[in-house]
Amino acid sequence: MKNIGNMNHENLSILKKGIEQSIDGIAIASLDGIVTFVNEAWAKMHEISLENIIGNHLAQFHSEEQLQTEVIPFNEMVIKNGKHLGYVGHIKKDGTPFPSWMSVTTLVDEDQKPIGLLAVCRDITEMKQYEEEIIKQKERAEAANVAKNEFLMKISHELRTPMNGIMGSADLFSFSELNDEQKIYLSMLYNSSQRMMSLISNLLEFTMIDVKDEQKKYVSFSLEELIKEILNHQKPLALKKNLPISYEINSDVQTIIYSDRARLKLILLNLVNNAIKFTKKGSVFIKISRDNKMIRFDVKDTGIGINKQNQQKIFDCFTQEDSSMTRQFEGLGVGLYLSRLFARRLKGDLTVQSIPKKGSIFSLRLPNNTEIH
Repeated sequence: MKNIGNMNHENLSILKKGIEQSIDGIAIASLDGIVTFVNEAWAKMHEISLENIIGNHLAQFHSEEQLQTEVIPFNEMVIKNGKHLGYVGHIKKDGTPFPSWMSVTTLVDEDQKPIGLLAVCRDITEMKQYEEEIIKQKERAEAANVAKNEFLMKISHELRTPMNGIMGSADLFSFSELNDEQKIYLSMLYNSSQRMMSLISNLLEFTMIDVKDEQKKYVSFSLEELIKEILNHQKPLALKKNLPISYEINSDVQTIIYSDRARLKLILLNLVNNAIKFTKKGSVFIKISRDNKMIRFDVKDTGIGINKQNQQKIFDCFTQEDSSMTRQFEGLGVGLYLSRLFARRLKGDLTVQSIPKKGSIFSLRLPNNTEIH
């Protein structure tokens, strides 16, 4: 490519027009910072006339604070590398500051001897304003989302109390002397209440999706006490189906762990509830062991099982193995989606092994560094 010295008059004229008409401010200065040339865009963005720029120092375009905090570090990089590109604050003639995206290059002659500085500057005030507006909109959206989730969580909690009352009353009525028609109505009431409670639980769990990782609440707690709490919670459903439910914690597992207890409980509750719900006869068993550097929770049932082609689909949101399950077993199909999501937020994972009509094993693995040694 021809260098400037070999350019003909026409090309030099075009180059001159390009510099003059550029939307970016262009300035040339001596090595000690004295301005020898600026284009119209440079003068216009600083609101200073050309005659008041030439012969003055580049420092006139910056406040004292900008010089100390931005310009000096910027210039150090120019000296070190021969050029630099980045954000630098400038000021207009009246002292009004504005942000700029700026590049400065050390100019050299044919012998690579430094002879001056080339500065290119673009006023990015509008871009910064746009970025700030985007940030504000994002913050407003996040605040609205938090408010929505808090509302849904409160409503879900409030709905649980009357629903527990309705289900409790239905249980009490079941011990009364009822005719066959009344028993049918009572069964419909109880089953509808259970479905409503399931929907409320799904709603409460779904509001937890947007909770950020940094809001995880890690605490020390007894693993065995958590398992007993989960089994006590699920015991009425298991008794209703005459299903034995038990657990085992291997001796090499530290029973006091440090983790997000609320999320771990939610995952295990979903797994145990599903195991009972999809098992007509047999048993449900929870085993906790070590798996290399992970703690492993296996929830095993002898239920209906899952076809191999559907074993990954069940972790999708609002999905069950087939549409008939939604009516037969009740639920939105969000439990496994949430369980895997929370498992991965805890730096673990949730997988499944299953054989149709023989049962399933859902395996939750969490990092071993959650343990207290």
